[in-house]
Amino acid sequence: MQEVGVAYEPVHLLRCHSKEDDPNDTMTNVWKCAFEPNPEQPGNSTWSVATCGSNIVCVIDCKTGIVLKKYQHNKEKEEFYCIAWTTLEMDIDGKKKATNILAAAGTKGTIKLLHPQQLLCYAEIKMERKSKPVNCITFHPSHPTWLICGSEDIVIWDIGTPQGTDFKCRHRKLLNLSAPGRVLGLIAVPSADFLLAGCDNGCYGWNIDTNAFSKREKNYSLEFLLPSKARLASAINDEGEDDEEKEGDMIDGLALLKDQLIASKVACDGSIHIWSLKDARTVKKGTQKDVTIKPVYSLEWCDSDSVYLDIGTWPGCGVLVSGDDQGEVWVYDVFKQAELAESAKIKGPFKPNQLLPWPESRDEEEGEKEEGKEKDDLEDRIIVNDVSISSDCKYIVSVTNKNLVCVWQKA
Repeated sequence: MQEVGVAYEPVHLLRCHSKEDDPNDTMTNVWKCAFEPNPEQPGNSTWSVATCGSNIVCVIDCKTGIVLKKYQHNKEKEEFYCIAWTTLEMDIDGKKKATNILAAAGTKGTIKLLHPQQLLCYAEIKMERKSKPVNCITFHPSHPTWLICGSEDIVIWDIGTPQGTDFKCRHRKLLNLSAPGRVLGLIAVPSADFLLAGCDNGCYGWNIDTNAFSKREKNYSLEFLLPSKARLASAINDEGEDDEEKEGDMIDGLALLKDQLIASKVACDGSIHIWSLKDARTVKKGTQKDVTIKPVYSLEWCDSDSVYLDIGTWPGCGVLVSGDDQGEVWVYDVFKQAELAESAKIKGPFKPNQLLPWPESRDEEEGEKEEGKEKDDLEDRIIVNDVSISSDCKYIVSVTNKNLVCVWQKA
């Protein structure tokens, strides 16, 4: 667990996802960022981070601010929405070596498997619903070749291990899960053989028997009813609407803090809730298909009407990060807040330990002066789509709707 009492300062501001290499491109969304795992130290990250936006995937060195690798997909129009790292044991020159592989997916409904060191897309997996975009992907922590993909359903693939100098591999579909809504976020919880999905109409979970996959599409095992203003208002008004007719909340933030401790965010709700998956599954009765979540504690977040603003962490580091639609990064010392919640019986909402304001770049300042626009103008607003933190909490990276990647370093 790391301390976050020391302030962070911005050290690098990069514009590296420009369409057609236009240096003046300020409109491209950079959607996701993910720190590269350390292949020599399992459970830890390096100081390199992958980012995706437009048809480009970059790998950036946070210490120097240098773009180490850049993959650009030019065969067909693509916009990458999501990326995920895994570490595979590859046979290199007759010796087994831990090697990082990066997966990327987006609008085309296909998954690209990249070997970052070779700057090579060595394989492509086509989803059955190719016309539907892939919104989120994650690798299973205990099965590094298992890639879980979220679109309008969920598919678990075994991507195999690349062999030889031409990285030949075979992939196969393991399981198809029927999702009640469009999937926006995924968490695999290996200690519980469970998969969580944040969808545009609620939070759902599946029991996953990793030893016996079925060829039949599997429906969700549980729906988790998370606290929200809309749910509270509905309960107060009690208009007599059937539960089946009620539309669930959009879950646009989902993160695994440690083991079965989950952080989730309902879009436009002003709070982040921390809750126990183990406790939630324990209170389930019989064939009951939904469970009302009682948070361990809650975090104060901004009052925003923007959606798809994800939350991020590195499992076990003790820090949660999230961006807003004003360019700010919210930093929470979640393990300390958990101790306070337990000792003082306080449920929160706890304020962020730090609030990092957006570092105004020179061209932005001049642009505002020349055009006479207010900072709060919707078109000029910097929206932080995603935030990631390194395992040692030394670096925080935020990516935005303005084709900008900001690297923060612990002072």
